[in-house]
Amino acid sequence: MLAAFGVVLRYDSPSNEIRRALRYLNEAIELQDSTLAENSIHRIRTLYYIGNVFKEMGDEEKAKEKMIQSLELLEQRHPYKASIYTGLGRLLQMDSPEKAEEYMIDAFFIRKNSENFSSEAHWKVAFAYQDVGKLKKDRGAKGDAFRYFLKANNMFEQLIERESSEKEEWLDSRSSSAPDYGIDIIDRWKRDQEKIIDEMSHLVEE
Repeated sequence: MLAAFGVVLRYDSPSNEIRRALRYLNEAIELQDSTLAENSIHRIRTLYYIGNVFKEMGDEEKAKEKMIQSLELLEQRHPYKASIYTGLGRLLQMDSPEKAEEYMIDAFFIRKNSENFSSEAHWKVAFAYQDVGKLKKDRGAKGDAFRYFLKANNMFEQLIERESSEKEEWLDSRSSSAPDYGIDIIDRWKRDQEKIIDEMSHLVEE
């Protein structure tokens, strides 16, 4: 519960609440240290959240320390490693672009090889392609960047097509009293795709 409060404050509160978020997360880790195994996924996630809070506070060294600590506690092929690799990649992309790229590619392969390749996993792989594309672009490798952006765009095309088909089937089958389809994720994916197309356009123009 304390970890949950910390995460909510981190994402939804003004910047002056970030220290309060850190306090909740630190209290959570202290409690987890006495009640959970060291490699419990709940404890590992809390460590990673603490790393992200330090990142937002501008303390990149402590952010890196906590993220790597959480990474080292996970089994070699644990799917949550992809989230931590992505976090480390984004943290290091300015100061250590080569290492950042390694982390992003590691995240990509974990997501791509996921046995549970759901729509959400598919979406995360698309973003992994996009992340690597941005790093390639920042390092001046425009051809590689364009290829990664193109792969991300193709993934979004597949996602949108699949989800649109599933939505049509749901609309055809539902009764008049059924609830609405909910937040239209297709619109969100289309917006994400537009950003990738914009990145590709800029590369062509340069």
